[in-house]
Amino acid sequence: MITTLGIIGTGHLAGFVMEGLRADGWPGRVVVHSRTRSTAEAFCQKYGSESGAEVAESAQAVVDRSDAVLLAVRPPQTEVALAGLTWPEGKLLISAIAGVRKAALETFAPGATVVRTLPLLAASFRASPTICYPNDPVVVAFLNRFGTALPLPDEDQFEGASTNGAVFGWYFAIMEAVVSANEAAGLSPEDAKSVGLHTMQAAVTTALNRPESPRALLDELATEGTITLQGAEILDAQNAITPWTEAFEAVVARLTKA
Repeated sequence: MITTLGIIGTGHLAGFVMEGLRADGWPGRVVVHSRTRSTAEAFCQKYGSESGAEVAESAQAVVDRSDAVLLAVRPPQTEVALAGLTWPEGKLLISAIAGVRKAALETFAPGATVVRTLPLLAASFRASPTICYPNDPVVVAFLNRFGTALPLPDEDQFEGASTNGAVFGWYFAIMEAVVSANEAAGLSPEDAKSVGLHTMQAAVTTALNRPESPRALLDELATEGTITLQGAEILDAQNAITPWTEAFEAVVARLTKA
């Protein structure tokens, strides 16, 4: 159980995680360090609790005073953020950095028990599907506080699944197109967003709860004479999904390259 969380890097990602933790009622203490002290102070003021929040004078103090450390810096800053730190054997280092492998993190933080994760913005609403590797029960319980932990069996699969962190952002482009189309059809901006996005949410819920593939569900709905078939034929004729597949493959290649 994590009762004191150390945080190195107090940017947006760490904020999303803390919003979810506090929304879940996590009562723990936070100890933070950032390159800019004023940023760390503002973070503590926003996300502190009755258990308190502390701005540490150094990253080493974060390691020393916490049960686990959340590392939430940009990938190029990883080595610098961990440089020179001494880790008690087995201290949890929870990385939220895409593309930096476990072996590299263990080199930068010798002695630490490294678990890789990839929280999404939805952590703020306790709705982040957060992949992790390896499957550590303490970390899984922690991730479940702000969404659903999705442990993966090996690091190559983690790298491939990390692409979904990018896809999460791309989905907003589809949402914008759906909302704009609803407005063009005469709905108010509020109704266009509500109808369009709730319909997308319903499709996701259906796909998660039915055994068929998403394409099979589309084929079930797109029967002769339906408006579903009319639109699906236009999308298929223009290979509308192909660019999305290519974008996914490009990101996978970047994340999994040697």
